[in-house]
Amino acid sequence: MRRNVIAPVAVGLVALAGCTGSMSPPSGVPSKGVACPTISPLARTGCPGLSIESPNLTCGGDGKMTVASSTITGGGTRFFVQVPNGSVFTGTSYRINAICEPGLPHQTGAKLGVMYTGDLETETEANGITRPCIVRSKAEFTQFETQDPLLSYVVLAFKDGVHQAIDDAVINQVFVTPGSSSLPGRCARF
Repeated sequence: MRRNVIAPVAVGLVALAGCTGSMSPPSGVPSKGVACPTISPLARTGCPGLSIESPNLTCGGDGKMTVASSTITGGGTRFFVQVPNGSVFTGTSYRINAICEPGLPHQTGAKLGVMYTGDLETETEANGITRPCIVRSKAEFTQFETQDPLLSYVVLAFKDGVHQAIDDAVINQVFVTPGSSSLPGRCARF
């Protein structure tokens, strides 16, 4: 199914002013609140290592992440996303020992906030369908606090997972209609 809705969405969203941790849309044009992203389980990070199952992210504030956009040089669209500080991640983690056996499960968690920037382009798949996707993005954590030493052990893999979840959420919450199949967030050439 063809999804050529980039321009209408870009008109409906707004630009981010500054990187202070809060959205400041131009007067008269609101930003859009969308559901907090779904986080995928963190697969085993090695032996020894850690896996996280049943991850959940609850956005702080009004329970939503804020999305805005602007046109960039060359006519592309840049998305700005704020996952508010005070958002809460929870999950069940398993420490993996040196012979790759999982240990006892325990609840893990972190408080976090993220400022995200992602550039939108389109790709044509082998079947000829053109789809929107994120070609490059970055996620800056404005807050990351955990009391769990195991989560601290895999913080980079964890943050990469959150970053990927925001890429997916931008595409699927902005471009996919409810009930339709989800799309990959990142372009193949990401």
